[in-house]
Amino acid sequence: MSSPPARKRGVVKKLAIVAVVLVVLIACLEGAFRWVIFSESDFARRWGYSIRRASMYADRWNEDDYWYLDQLFRGEPGLLPRPSFDPWLGWRSHELKPNGYDHFARETLDGRRPILMYGDSFAMCMTESEQCWEGLMEQSDLGKQYKLVNYGMRGYGIDQINILMRKSLPLWKDLNPIVIVGIYLEDDLDRAWLKFRGWPKPYFRLQDNQLKLQTGKLEYFDENALAAYETDISSYLGRFVMFHPAFPSKLRDRLLGKQNLKTDIQNLSIAILDSMSGYLKQQELQYFFVLFHGEKEVGELKPKTWHEPACIDSFTRLGSDWVSSRRVIQRDWLDTGRSLDDYFGHQGYLIGHYSPLGQRVVFRAITDGLAGKFEREYMRCGCQPDGFYALPDQAQSQFLFASSAPCQRFGFDHAVGVKLAAGTVKLVWVLDGRCATFHAKLVLPEAPRAEGAPPSEPRTVKVTVKNGNNVLQEMTVVGGAEPVPLEVRVGRGPRFEVMVQVPDGTKDDGRLLLGDVEFR
Repeated sequence: MSSPPARKRGVVKKLAIVAVVLVVLIACLEGAFRWVIFSESDFARRWGYSIRRASMYADRWNEDDYWYLDQLFRGEPGLLPRPSFDPWLGWRSHELKPNGYDHFARETLDGRRPILMYGDSFAMCMTESEQCWEGLMEQSDLGKQYKLVNYGMRGYGIDQINILMRKSLPLWKDLNPIVIVGIYLEDDLDRAWLKFRGWPKPYFRLQDNQLKLQTGKLEYFDENALAAYETDISSYLGRFVMFHPAFPSKLRDRLLGKQNLKTDIQNLSIAILDSMSGYLKQQELQYFFVLFHGEKEVGELKPKTWHEPACIDSFTRLGSDWVSSRRVIQRDWLDTGRSLDDYFGHQGYLIGHYSPLGQRVVFRAITDGLAGKFEREYMRCGCQPDGFYALPDQAQSQFLFASSAPCQRFGFDHAVGVKLAAGTVKLVWVLDGRCATFHAKLVLPEAPRAEGAPPSEPRTVKVTVKNGNNVLQEMTVVGGAEPVPLEVRVGRGPRFEVMVQVPDGTKDDGRLLLGDVEFR
């Protein structure tokens, strides 16, 4: 009969063997997994095709490894042509003159005042130049007075935009240029965190609350550099599990040590935005920012991520002006009854970018800025919004504007969309006693139907306007393209409500639009 110590040693030995077997098994699985996703053999390519996607192993918003894997798996963006390489920016536009940061457009100024446009692909445009900002400027009445010089470059973040602006603007100072900085809200701020985005790029970090450029001159990135790139990924099999849609994102961030990364990126972005505003103010030039909204944000009543509020907070603190693509697109959407899809491209390089129509519409925001009509004028509100409530099953509180600066309009020139779903949708404002009349235009677009399908019965909604318990007006809005005017006396109650009752059975396929909303 064995003694207890002997039995204990036997158990420990068995556990050690099991542990060794598990380690060997995991190592073999990891090796096999890497062979499937990285091997050039036909068998591996065929079996690993569906899992050779960078998004299965890394985060495109904050991990350089995502962009290396995307380069490796898809060959995009491809090796950088030598004339496009820039040691300070990473890559540069072919519109820039060699050996410096002057622009070929200088040769066609013809005595006109230059407008320097900085930004990423939304500033550069993914269409022909005739359909881009410089072409639209030439075709407009303003083309006789101004020449738009496009410094936009695909893939840039606000860090590269900041560097290019500082290197090129001094070349134009004697011509008293107007400076426009375009910021694509869905990506440009996050890009500033990256060190590699298809190719090496400059990057900043905060040190003792000061913005510090971490890179000097960059080296050209060729095939040898790509082959020598080493990721920070220790287990691709583990990453594959963690980046599966069913895996909890918070747990993934904890395992990867990224709990505080969002805050770090926000702080860095705000510091770069402040740096740009501060530099432009020092130049004593006319300037403003353009906020470009992508498909995810342009139709919303308020920002869903931190990016837009961070920009507006920085602009407000430092006294910078800005214009918004969302406002002009929603204005056109209301006026024309178009689909929001019409403002974006859906093929090739245009995917996710503005279509030629979208660029023509957003150009109105740029001309607003040139005329001194900035977004802060639309954001003032003497009738403080309490929120928008969708009842009974959509318990959400949304704010279109939440400023208490004194004036007498709310959401003027801005379309408010009420999502159509069976039930009652209530829009509520808290009034401050100065507003006497409420004006709006209501549009209920026709329900979409398949090609060749017979027309359906026009849908209808009932609209009730109340102040407290007092019903001020009731009306039925029938589907169609023509706006229905609404004008009511506000009354003395503290809560002004527009209630939209949607009949049962209504498909969730559109919105009732309130445009030209104004309190007087």
